[in-house]
Amino acid sequence: MQILGASPIWHVKVCTKLIGSLVVASLVSCKQRSFTYADAAGSYEYHLGNSAQGSICFELYPNGSYRLGDAKEPLSSTSIRGSQATGRWTLSGGSDEEVLLLGKSSLPIERTRLSIRVTIDDDLGIYCDLPFRQR
Repeated sequence: MQILGASPIWHVKVCTKLIGSLVVASLVSCKQRSFTYADAAGSYEYHLGNSAQGSICFELYPNGSYRLGDAKEPLSSTSIRGSQATGRWTLSGGSDEEVLLLGKSSLPIERTRLSIRVTIDDDLGIYCDLPFRQR
């Protein structure tokens, strides 16, 4: 399409804005599907920032039971504090925001590109990840 008097730079700017708007619209309209117990079950690795720390936060079993792992600080002083070493877990929420109820703790859970992530402390970059390769 040729617009009289329009420079090639103008065409690039208009196309870039249109493409950007389409990407944003598709991201906003995409809803994350809800988790099942089978989706969330597995051994969650302790991550500080984007680095695995070589220990396990907890293991979730498809029957709704959990076992805390060998990760110590800072997990013991944050959101999992007060939860028993073993117990029951469940999922709550909907497609916009889901929560893992683990013992006495309520933790956000989401899908990332490479894992299912439970946020322990977003400000400090403390997460427990279930890599998709383990599933």
